[in-house]
Amino acid sequence: YQEALDTDATQPLIYFKRAAVYLSKGRSVAALADLNQALQLNPNFEPALTQRGKLLTRRGQFGQARADWEHLQKLASATPPSEEAQKALDQLQTAERGFENTKAALEAAKYSRCVQTSSDALKIATQMTELYELRADCYLRQGNAEKAVADYSRAVQIDSSQLAVVRKVSQLYYFIMYQPTKAIAAIKICLNSDPDNKACKAIFRQIKKIEKQIQAVEKDYSKNKFNTAAKTLTAFHLAQTKRKGEDETAPQGLIQELEGQVREVLAQLGVPADLKKSSKAADGAVPERLLAKLHALACRCFAGFKKNEPGVTWCTSALDLSPNDAELLLLRADMYLALEDGEKAFQDLNRAKDQQAAGTAQLNTQQQRELQQKLHKAQQLQRQAQRKDYYKILDVPKDATQAQIKKAYRKLAQKWHPDLYNGDLSEAEVNAKMGEINLANEILSDEEKRSIFDQGGDPADPTGNNGAGGGGHGGEGGFHHFAGGFNPFGGGGGGGGGFPFEGFTAGGGGGQQFKFHF
Repeated sequence: YQEALDTDATQPLIYFKRAAVYLSKGRSVAALADLNQALQLNPNFEPALTQRGKLLTRRGQFGQARADWEHLQKLASATPPSEEAQKALDQLQTAERGFENTKAALEAAKYSRCVQTSSDALKIATQMTELYELRADCYLRQGNAEKAVADYSRAVQIDSSQLAVVRKVSQLYYFIMYQPTKAIAAIKICLNSDPDNKACKAIFRQIKKIEKQIQAVEKDYSKNKFNTAAKTLTAFHLAQTKRKGEDETAPQGLIQELEGQVREVLAQLGVPADLKKSSKAADGAVPERLLAKLHALACRCFAGFKKNEPGVTWCTSALDLSPNDAELLLLRADMYLALEDGEKAFQDLNRAKDQQAAGTAQLNTQQQRELQQKLHKAQQLQRQAQRKDYYKILDVPKDATQAQIKKAYRKLAQKWHPDLYNGDLSEAEVNAKMGEINLANEILSDEEKRSIFDQGGDPADPTGNNGAGGGGHGGEGGFHHFAGGFNPFGGGGGGGGGFPFEGFTAGGGGGQQFKFHF
C-alpha cells in the first residue's frame, strides 16, 4: 500500500484498505490516521465513515464518533435511514452515559457502582483508556490491586504514551504486589519513550536501590547472620541503646523507611489511608506484599537468634500482613513457648492446624509432627500457669541451686514471719503468705518434688487440682514447721544451733522459744 501511495496519494480507497490492515494488527492509532486521510480526500466515503465511527466509539471519542454517524444518516436521507447508524448512535449514547456515571460514582466513593457502570460502558468503548483508568481507580479503592493493575496495563497497551499511567503500573507492581521484574519492565517503557523523564528515572533508581538492600539482607540471612539482618531491617539495636535525652525520633531500619514510602505511594494512587493492610486483596484490604515480605523476614531473623520478645512483635506485624502464613504462626508459637505463654502458643498452633485442615496452608510431615508436639507442650504450659509457681514465690530462677533457694527462703522468712512482719496486712494475710513461702521451700528443697514440679506436676496437689494451700500447708496450718522446733535459718529447734537471739516465739506454736542470729 505504501508503494501505491507513493505512486498516487490521492486515492482514498488505498488509505482505507491500509487502515483495515492496521486494524487487524491492533494498530488503531495508525488506522485512524489513514481513515482521516481517506475522508479528507472524500468526506462522503461511506465505508471510511462507518469504520471511523466504529473506531472512534471504541476509543471513547464520542463527539467525533457522533458526527460521523450523523453524517452517514444525512447521506442516506434520500433512502430509508441507516439502521446501522442509528444503532451505533444508541450504543454511543449508552457508553457516554456510562462514562459520566462512572465519574460521578468515583467522586461519590461508590466504588461498586463505579466498577459496574465502567464495565458496562467498556463493552462498547472497548479501547477507551480513560474508562480503564477510572475502573482501575475504583478497583484500587476497593483494595483489589490485581484488577487495578490489569486495567492500568490495558490502558498502557492501548496508548503507551500515557507515562503517568506507566508510573502507576510500576509502583503497584513493586510497592504493593512486589513483583520487581514486572515493575522494572513497566518503568522501562517510560524510559524508552522519554529517557529524560525525571519522574520515571526517580522510580527506576528507587526500585534498584531498595532491591539492592533487600538482596544484602537476604544474603546475611542465608549465611545465618540473623543479628545483622535484623539490625538492617528493624534497627532494633538502636532502639535498645537509645539514651535518655537523645533525639526521640524512632530509629529507622529498612522496614520503617519503606513503610513511609509505601504510605506515600498509596496516597499518590488515591488509596484511602484507612484501608486495612494485608498481603492479600480481600475485604477492602490493599495488598502490601513488599512490606509483608520484609516483616516476615524480620520475624524469621529474630527466631534465628532467639530474641523472643522483639520477635513476637515482628511476627505479629508480619501476620497482620500475611494472616494465612502458617510458617509465621509456628515461629511465633515457638517464641510464645520460650516465653512460657502457653495460651497464646496454643492459639497460634491451633490456627496453623486449622489452616492446614482447610487447605489454606501446606505443612510437610515433619512440620505436622512438630505441631502436635508443640500443642502438647502448650497445653502443659497452660496447666502450669494455673498452679502456684514456687520459683516465683521464692523469687529464684528455675535453675537455682539449693544454696540460692535456701538464701532466698531465709530472706523472705525474715520479712514475712508473723512475729517479724512490720506492715499493714492482717494476721491472716501474713500467715497465708508465710505458709506459701514455706510450701515453696519444701517443694524446691526436695529434688524429687522439684523434679515433679518441673515436669508440670504439683507435689502439693497430687489430685492435679489447682492450688496448693490445703493439707496443712496453707493459712496458719503452714506453720507446723515452726511449731515443732523447726528453724528456717538452719539452726535447729530449742536453744541450740548457735543463734543467740532470745525471745523469738514461733507463730502460734505452743510457746516454744527459738534463738536466731540474723
